[in-house]
Amino acid sequence: MNRAAVPCAAALWAAASLFPGAAAAVELRIESLEDAAVALTGEYRLQGTFLSDFPVDAGGTSFGQSAVLDQRLRAGGEFRAGPMRLGAEFDFLSGQLAGDTWDVPVTLDERRRDTLGATSAQAFTPRRAALTLSWPGIALEAGLVTSHWGLGMVANDGARDPWFGRNDFGDRVVRLRVTGRPLRARAGSSNPDALSVTLAGDWVVGDDLARADRGQVAFQAVASVAWTRPGLD
Repeated sequence: MNRAAVPCAAALWAAASLFPGAAAAVELRIESLEDAAVALTGEYRLQGTFLSDFPVDAGGTSFGQSAVLDQRLRAGGEFRAGPMRLGAEFDFLSGQLAGDTWDVPVTLDERRRDTLGATSAQAFTPRRAALTLSWPGIALEAGLVTSHWGLGMVANDGARDPWFGRNDFGDRVVRLRVTGRPLRARAGSSNPDALSVTLAGDWVVGDDLARADRGQVAFQAVASVAWTRPGLD
């Protein structure tokens, strides 16, 4: 049997103290590598679009696209061992493969429709590279993650198929998150996982309002309280 015990930092103990009953479990221990598991995910999208040309300004500049073929390859994976989960996800080869590029004289289009760019360096986007540690009563997460809230109008991870249009990109942040279940400290609770309290801090990598690669700096805080009834998915 392979054993590995990694002592937690003082910061973990401080976070655990916010949720009584979880502090005693704050230790990362992998009893056996046989319990480890790897899950892989993948999605390939090939999309053709046919448009009628139309002017985009008063000067008569035309859009210039009629037939377009673009693609996106999204791949990810997660390694799980004991209380530890290490996840990663990336977009590869995203962009236009063939067809007409547009004639609009700008270079800030997120989809890069002015070039056949499916094999360029910009066609690679990291979406997730995060470590999660979970014990009864508390979970910690740190790293690059996608951000989604509610129906996706405030924050959208770009991973859900919309009723209309298409999903591209997604809000990305470097996040430090702690989630606790305070009812686990209450003896005799009929539903110890019913109440979840989450606090998180984000450094925004890219969303609708800020892009770190353009020198735009943004931070945000997240706080939530959720109550789940037994049997409710």
